[in-house]
Amino acid sequence: MDKKTHTQSDPPAPLIPEHVLDVIRRVGAPCVVYDLPSFERSVRRMVRAFDACFFPVKCNPHPEMLKAAAGRRAGLDVCSPQEFEMARKTGIPGARISHTGVALEPGLMTRMAAAGAWVNLDSIQELDQWLSRLPGRPVSLRLKAGRDFYYLNKFGIGVRELPAALEKIRAAKARLAGVHVHFEHEGQTPGDLAREYLPFLETLSTHLGDAMGGLERVNLGGGWPAFGKKRENMTPDRIAGAFETRVAGPLKAAGFAGEIAVEPGAFAASGCGYWAAEAAVLKPGAKGGVVAVLNTAAPVPSPGLPYPVAVLRGKGADMAPVSGKASVFHTLTGLTNSPLDVIRESVALPGLRPGDTVVFCRTGAYLATSMSALHGRPAPPVHVAR
Repeated sequence: MDKKTHTQSDPPAPLIPEHVLDVIRRVGAPCVVYDLPSFERSVRRMVRAFDACFFPVKCNPHPEMLKAAAGRRAGLDVCSPQEFEMARKTGIPGARISHTGVALEPGLMTRMAAAGAWVNLDSIQELDQWLSRLPGRPVSLRLKAGRDFYYLNKFGIGVRELPAALEKIRAAKARLAGVHVHFEHEGQTPGDLAREYLPFLETLSTHLGDAMGGLERVNLGGGWPAFGKKRENMTPDRIAGAFETRVAGPLKAAGFAGEIAVEPGAFAASGCGYWAAEAAVLKPGAKGGVVAVLNTAAPVPSPGLPYPVAVLRGKGADMAPVSGKASVFHTLTGLTNSPLDVIRESVALPGLRPGDTVVFCRTGAYLATSMSALHGRPAPPVHVAR
């Protein structure tokens, strides 16, 4: 049975498990708390639903979170030498580590290959280095799919470059063993996610032809929505079912007989995070609203995500959720002298009082590592609730 939870009226109503609330009571605000049992359940569902699942270290590099992911049979995906060392410290076998990043350092390429890790090559230059430094080793390519956009264009080998990449692999008498698809999703249902891959898969099978049969792995990446009204329908099982019908089917028809891997980050981890901060100053805002300055560093610029918000009142053991109608619109900001640290704007809450604790829920992905110590203020300390 799940532990007792507290709810708050800001829809969708956030849940603060009792063991998380106990940590906030004990350490005070500001702080970030990760609900370890919640994360373990999330990873377990992902691993059960797919052939292979890799958790991105960049999403949440806390050592206990990485150890929990590895202990639930997830792989770990890294983007740097530092993240590779973090993954190794979990004791995970090298074969369950992958690299999906940009500008891979040659030394890291060699170390990862020696450890038996799976390296997704992000550019023609990386492919040339791989074929030169590791002749005869199987190759995995990270391919860019989806829309053109200045930020997205930095990731992966474009489809127009694929024929040249395949020719280099053939000339070196190497073998294409894997493909990682970098995709920026817009779909809000499992079926929509799956359908977004179809044009790319058709292009891939056209270029690879018979080589589709030699692929050991197609990694569909992540980027699944972690927020939104339809998030509750995006369970791992439902996504896996849609992928089996709409993605695995066309791949198998083209000759593919390997495993389909996924790389969910925020989708897997966001729900385990709680970021608590105290309402230090309250000021009148526009149209009768309230501006609440919280005693916390904040990501700058703020990610602008619709974090559900709960309010706690009291200190220590007396701290408890505030009940009452969410009838006052609040703009919630951090302490930075910057116009970019507005965390939530126009969120309806019960009227805040100075000293109340505001808790942003679903903050288990990317948040804590994106805060900088502006004005010398440190990022909030991170704690793990068990």
